Amino acid sequence: MSILVPESLAEQSFGSYLVFRKIEQDIAAFQRSRQELANLSELDEKACGALVVGRFEDGTPRSATSNNLNNFNFLPDPQGRQCPFQSHIRKTNTRLDSDNMTRMARRGLSYGKKDFSTTVGLLFFCHVANIILQFEKIQGTWVNSRSASELPAFRCGSDALIATSDVRYANDHKWPIETSKIPSWLNFPFVKCVALKGGEYLYTPSIRLLQGL
Repeated sequence: MSILVPESLAEQSFGSYLVFRKIEQDIAAFQRSRQELANLSELDEKACGALVVGRFEDGTPRSATSNNLNNFNFLPDPQGRQCPFQSHIRKTNTRLDSDNMTRMARRGLSYGKKDFSTTVGLLFFCHVANIILQFEKIQGTWVNSRSASELPAFRCGSDALIATSDVRYANDHKWPIETSKIPSWLNFPFVKCVALKGGEYLYTPSIRLLQGL
């Protein structure tokens, strides 16, 4: 993974591009849609939330490959029954070696009051070496696409959590359930529960470059 960009003004000095986004979260809408999915699927609400995000609230991934919170992949789950293809963590990170160059150094900072008396959301930051090949590929080609990033011909719907496209392809969403103990799939359009409020593409120079000016 590379997040550094060579700079010509100083030998062996590097900077990186910074992507900033302000994302407002409609927690009530998420909870309502999660409850509706739970009512239809015979799963509890926490399990349904984990289907959408790809992780349970304590960070445990739905992937069956490992108990490690981050060192896992989706190879043992080729049909998306443990972690659906439209789950947030599967849409944004395939965990395939062939996609290593898309990975980003990223952090999120929440804002708003926990009692939801104010609007709540996330301030998203990521550093990349190439905005187009890293951030825009993940957001535009993977998150907002109706295709599974691992299987481009497989229609799964856009990211059920953070897709920002006007057409979310929610009708493609298929959720694994075990109604009456028989493995099956449930078509359920998970509602849009995030809204992009603004953002910027910025450049972060290195300290060495600034010292050389």
